[in-house]
Amino acid sequence: MRFLSSAPFFASAGCPAIRLAKESIMSVHLVALPQQVVTLDGCDFTDACRSQVVLVKTNQVELVQLCIPGGGAIPKYEAQGELILHCLEGRVSILASGEEHDLQAGHLLYLLLGEPFSIRALVDSSLLVTIVAAKAARVELIGE
Repeated sequence: MRFLSSAPFFASAGCPAIRLAKESIMSVHLVALPQQVVTLDGCDFTDACRSQVVLVKTNQVELVQLCIPGGGAIPKYEAQGELILHCLEGRVSILASGEEHDLQAGHLLYLLLGEPFSIRALVDSSLLVTIVAAKAARVELIGE
């Protein structure tokens, strides 16, 4: 099964989407089944929209392909889990904990649970984002 990554994520003016806050948002959920092969297609930057495709979503992990055209940005966001941002193509600047990290194709960045971050695409860019759910703390009963 092939998953195309051309649906708007935080869409720009003129892109089909719904309104939320100051940005338009639309996402495609094409969740793979266990043992299903997924092909990550290149991003379509012709409409200048940002897009996201949810590739895998379970109780423990979510895998998302983000496409951000050059000059586009994802505003400050705080994931509800540990986060791995892997730059597949292009070049992005990620601001996390007051530090700026420059990622280009082949680079990845690991962020801790609850760490706020923002992304700015320096050129047309594609990211593979892995969110690992926070584990519930084990409660120790008295006498264990």
